[in-house]
Amino acid sequence: MLQAYRAKPMKQPHKVIHMIDADPEYENDIERIRDLLVYTIAGHDTSSNAIAFALYELAKNSNEQTKLRNILQKCASDDEAYRCPELKYVMRETLRLRPPVAIGIARVCGQEFVFERKYNGKPVQITIPRGFPCLTSFYAIQRDENVFANPDTFDPSRWASPSEEMNKALLPFAIGPRNCQGQALANAEISVVLSKLCRKYEFGIIEEGRAATIVFYKPVGTILSVKAV
Repeated sequence: MLQAYRAKPMKQPHKVIHMIDADPEYENDIERIRDLLVYTIAGHDTSSNAIAFALYELAKNSNEQTKLRNILQKCASDDEAYRCPELKYVMRETLRLRPPVAIGIARVCGQEFVFERKYNGKPVQITIPRGFPCLTSFYAIQRDENVFANPDTFDPSRWASPSEEMNKALLPFAIGPRNCQGQALANAEISVVLSKLCRKYEFGIIEEGRAATIVFYKPVGTILSVKAV
């Protein structure tokens, strides 16, 4: 990919591949190729899976789909539609229920943590020692019944006035200095595609399929019907 771009007579400075190729902070092409792969795979599959899940949830919840379409159709411009609060609620709720990286990420604890959780109705003290490797499952965190009412229900309106705990528990792009570097691009892609599709088409379910983790969390075997409105 990198060699093919370099062989082109006309360069395109606005493209990510050009910026990576021209960045002097890379020590060698192996580092450049590594980041190109991240942008190519993580930057596209995750967004497309999120869009697919959003359309599936809207098809499954026709009232939410109709509500969003009516609001989007009242928008005076594409830009207004992209920034529509109700669209953002649908996006956040989809990413909460169906995080593209559902298994989460691995981190090493920098300090000891001691906290309590209820297990079978009884308080249990949990200690995570400093230096202990942890896998933070976004799927589990974002369906925590202590934070989200009816955690398995698709309810975009919950994001109209979220609690502080809800905002902290929403982690589809991770958090901190090592969070997803492509989250702004992903949010832009998802909002543009969903706003255009939901304004003009009605979606229904032909085959529900199933959700599965195959590298990323994605719908498998799901077939939707599409009708222009």
